[in-house]
Amino acid sequence: MKIRVETDLQKCRDLWDRFSPKKRLWDLWEVLYCFNEQGNTLHFLVLEDERGDQPHGILPLWWDQPLEKYLFFGGEYMEDIQFWFDLKHFPLVVQHLPKDTFLYDINHLEMEKILALHPQFKDDFQHLDDHFFINLDKYSYDLQSFLATFGKKHRKNLLYDLRHVEQEGFEVRWETKLLFYDDFISYNQKRFGEESDFVHPTFIDGMRDFLKLLESRDLLQTSLVLKDGRPLAIEYAAFFNGVYYVLNGGYDFSVENLGKYLMMLHIRRAAAQKAPLIDFLCGDAGWKRLWNCESAPYYTFSTTNLSIKSPKQ
Repeated sequence: MKIRVETDLQKCRDLWDRFSPKKRLWDLWEVLYCFNEQGNTLHFLVLEDERGDQPHGILPLWWDQPLEKYLFFGGEYMEDIQFWFDLKHFPLVVQHLPKDTFLYDINHLEMEKILALHPQFKDDFQHLDDHFFINLDKYSYDLQSFLATFGKKHRKNLLYDLRHVEQEGFEVRWETKLLFYDDFISYNQKRFGEESDFVHPTFIDGMRDFLKLLESRDLLQTSLVLKDGRPLAIEYAAFFNGVYYVLNGGYDFSVENLGKYLMMLHIRRAAAQKAPLIDFLCGDAGWKRLWNCESAPYYTFSTTNLSIKSPKQ
């Protein structure tokens, strides 16, 4: 087995289409390419037989120019990384990783499979984040069964807060279009300031392209909370292949408990659509734990922390 690098856009696309299982949102080329920025270059590691006439797997990377790192194709927004090559070849792939490679948010089951075959890499995987989700199938899509997992006081306080918001008489709408995007951006910027991803014009453009793509494929689920026609809250989700992805939202932070209300709207929506799994992605662990989300660790593998240096490092 040998490895070569492919940088041609169309050839990388063909390789992606060949090896991607296309089961998750993150398996779709069009989704991840939305976050490509000027100056990025593709760097696909292609595993081939010795004759070089048959690809056996890929590790799709790109050089992220703003961050000056090699990342998994899709950049920082990509998560739940799974590898599309036989893991017995993991040491060979590591030898060909370019300097300054960072593979974030690796699926924990993938990591466990790698270490079962190659325990020498145990110290090279770092647990830096967690993946949060609710398995609605476990509760037979019944919200009361899910809420029964909360402590009595917690459940009582949550339902009280939700009733208080509902008594405000806000209008709730669901759309399959990208609406009020500028308001969504504004709410995020006001709340998080310079820490918001949405202070970067390229990320604003990439997220818009991503949501427009979901809209064009009838995957987008937009929740709106309005007062006198003015949006107080906008949150975007996608329903793909049995998974309801809660992607991003923005709301008027001065309206007490509006964030909790948005959360419940999406749980109800997912249950009504019989989505077996609600995926809340990674990050912002505090409020997700308060909602009794299940979690699984994500791991980071980077060439800067390798205990076993390869010739490429």
